[in-house]
Amino acid sequence: MKLLISSPAESLHEYVTYAAWINQTELLSISNDRSIFRWTVPDQNMKEATGTKVGSLPADVNPTCLKAQSSVGAGARRTGGGHSDLVAVGASDGKVYVVSRAGRVEKVIDAHQGSVLAISWLTDGSAFVTGGEDGQIKMWSRAGMYRNTLIQSGNPVYGLSWSPDSDAVVYTDGENLTIKPKQAGSKQTKWKAHDSVILCVDWSNITNNIVSGGEDRTYRVWDSFGRPLFTSKSRFSQFPVLTVTWSPDGSVFAVGSYGTIRLCDASGWSAAMEKSSSGGIYSIDWSKDSSGFVCGCGDGTLLQGKIIERKFVWRHLEAILSSDRSVEVRDTSNDVKEVIELNACVIRASIGYGYLIVVTSTPSVAIYNAKNWSTPAMFELKESTVTLIKQTERHFLLAGSAGLVIYSYDGRSIATVRCHGVQCELLTDKTLSVSANTVAIRDRKNEAAVFLFEALSGKPLGDGQPYKHQTEISQVLLDQCGPQQQRNLAILDKNRDVYLLPVRQLLGKAEAVKISSMTSQLMWSDSANILVAVEDGNIRFLCHPAGAFVDQSLVKQTKIPPNNDVAHYPTIVTFSGTRATLRRTDGAIILAAIDPYVGFLHEYASTGKWEDCLRLCRFVDKKYMWACLAAMCLQAKEIGTATSAYAALGNAPKVRYLDKIKEIPSPEGRNGEIALLCHQQQQAEQIFLQAGLVYRAIDMHIRLCNWDRAIDLATKHKSHVDTVIANRRKYLESFSREETDEKFLQFSEGFVLDWDKINEKIAREKEHEERRRQ
Repeated sequence: MKLLISSPAESLHEYVTYAAWINQTELLSISNDRSIFRWTVPDQNMKEATGTKVGSLPADVNPTCLKAQSSVGAGARRTGGGHSDLVAVGASDGKVYVVSRAGRVEKVIDAHQGSVLAISWLTDGSAFVTGGEDGQIKMWSRAGMYRNTLIQSGNPVYGLSWSPDSDAVVYTDGENLTIKPKQAGSKQTKWKAHDSVILCVDWSNITNNIVSGGEDRTYRVWDSFGRPLFTSKSRFSQFPVLTVTWSPDGSVFAVGSYGTIRLCDASGWSAAMEKSSSGGIYSIDWSKDSSGFVCGCGDGTLLQGKIIERKFVWRHLEAILSSDRSVEVRDTSNDVKEVIELNACVIRASIGYGYLIVVTSTPSVAIYNAKNWSTPAMFELKESTVTLIKQTERHFLLAGSAGLVIYSYDGRSIATVRCHGVQCELLTDKTLSVSANTVAIRDRKNEAAVFLFEALSGKPLGDGQPYKHQTEISQVLLDQCGPQQQRNLAILDKNRDVYLLPVRQLLGKAEAVKISSMTSQLMWSDSANILVAVEDGNIRFLCHPAGAFVDQSLVKQTKIPPNNDVAHYPTIVTFSGTRATLRRTDGAIILAAIDPYVGFLHEYASTGKWEDCLRLCRFVDKKYMWACLAAMCLQAKEIGTATSAYAALGNAPKVRYLDKIKEIPSPEGRNGEIALLCHQQQQAEQIFLQAGLVYRAIDMHIRLCNWDRAIDLATKHKSHVDTVIANRRKYLESFSREETDEKFLQFSEGFVLDWDKINEKIAREKEHEERRRQ
């Protein structure tokens, strides 16, 4: 990823300049000469930009900040999507000038005592806040009407920004950052963020992270709770950080200093840096498609930064956006290169499962097959804003202003997913997950809720009600392999715990199984149901997470480190097969891998080749392989192979129990006992009762000492009441206890214990079950 800097052929300003995009090809600029210029930028090419003076501010007034109206969500729909109707300009006389996109001053607001230093629009563009030298933060309607004063601080407010949901504002307060909820009386969050005065701050609508910069010459990244995620090194900069701004898609942010522009990854590391002779970088405003930004400089120059050479990787395929209108594709397996030329600027791109998806500014979508790059499938889009592409083996999903639409790889629309109250433009890789047959969306308002949909129809699963987790969710992930009946959802919550849930049982309010803790990131493999996670700063592979549903003791044994040494706290980029691509904190790309035998084991188990699984595990002879095999066999009710796997693990109790299960004559009886072994009591009881094995259901509860349920089943089916009472009495006698339960006291009245009769009845039940097999 690189940064390409360009500027117009002529500079129309003489002094400090501020600029903001008002649509994809036009921007407004203003400087200390008080002139307002409107620029037309064909195809976002600043070298061909032409500017026209459309207005000016009053004499003896110097602009101090400029912010275009937000165009996300409701605001975007009101203004046509991607257009800003209004621009708010702060000035040194304490006034705010609301300027139309035509350059006309629509409203003048007497806002602060002293200069207006910062402006931030709400996410929906319905209002904005201003911060000034007087330490106050005030809120104004879109029309410029005063609403209220949010903050009265003792320090000038040099920077402020709204949260993604517009429920809180973060602002600078000397060396501190403070998050102030909009609701009166709510607790503030305040922390020391820099070693000297903070000059700028921005809050990402997508990642929900905060970036700040100050006079200590560093920029820093924080989460929404004020926890530090990244700190730049001050020795790399000689001057204070003047401005920081997130891209609309949250993937990168830009940092401006004196004569220096940095492009940084969302995690904080510097991806590119360019020098400029135009003085300080006082403002940065991103284009709506996140392809680049415009900078206002100290000498009046407008600079455009465009992101080039973005790389997308899937297995042996690499796609590089070599320019605005070309994509270079390379097959590393045979070193074959192909350059794809397009007739419009590339807005979004993604590569995976042998297909390259390219979204252009026309707007249209081109789908390239790796087997034939020359004949793409193409179709037009109704809306130009596409913020996210999610690919699966069978289809892909586009998220944007048009909603969530699933397409096949031949360009045919399959389904539209409609999730009430969800702003599709704000969905990210962490809040949206897609598999071959399921779509999972984390609710933005209630972050503990997850909505599930059928991918092929767009309809909600079950009754349409979301699954509600016990705490807020940070990330949702659907596994990519296997049939829909075996689809699993992994959840990473705000406590950094990872839970796994079977999608087919979520509708029945299944309980989540905890499989990891102290986890900051996770990802499923694209070819096997293997998870890779950053656990306590270290990479860990969970070779068979679904084993937690059958035997939670196996999860720890299937969790292994990579074969090679990996730096602490990396970022997971891709995970294919058994190899994960990671990025270190300094931006370097590294690989982490485990033995490919794990992938082979998943492949054999999915096709029922248990003899091959057994031979492979004996050949490798490692505990994590045997643990994976034991869990897979229990899920498939393959008792013989499961016995061998537990024997290899040295788990004698499980081996003895499985040997007893083998002796059960009926398949329903064996399936019920396996469900009980997997701690699924309710399912085991259901299996027994549906097969008419009432005694086995009662006996199960007797063995588990679930006496109330045992007597309830016995009385309901009018069978083995005496068996329950006799075993209950035997149980109490072993502890020298007397019966105190009124229910059992009532049944015990006049009861004569006769073990011979009970044993004879049990023998008849076993004979009856034996005849079922015949």
